Amino acid sequence: MAQKNRKTQVKSVSLDVLTIRRMNHVLESHFANQLGASDLISHAINDFCNKIEFAEQSGVEIPVPQGRWG
Repeated sequence: MAQKNRKTQVKSVSLDVLTIRRMNHVLESHFANQLGASDLISHAINDFCNKIEFAEQSGVEIPVPQGRWG
């Protein structure tokens, strides 16, 4: 049985756009009754995915952020 308060540090996560869109769909379904913030988050995720897909199709390199997530 896994320990409940165990912290795991993740160095990096690799997700493809399709997986992100599927996760967003699950979030949209889960928060369907709530308005406002969930809509903003959903639109932000879709916008993010659109930018990644455009960059991939255009051959543009996406810079890796430095700092907290880099």
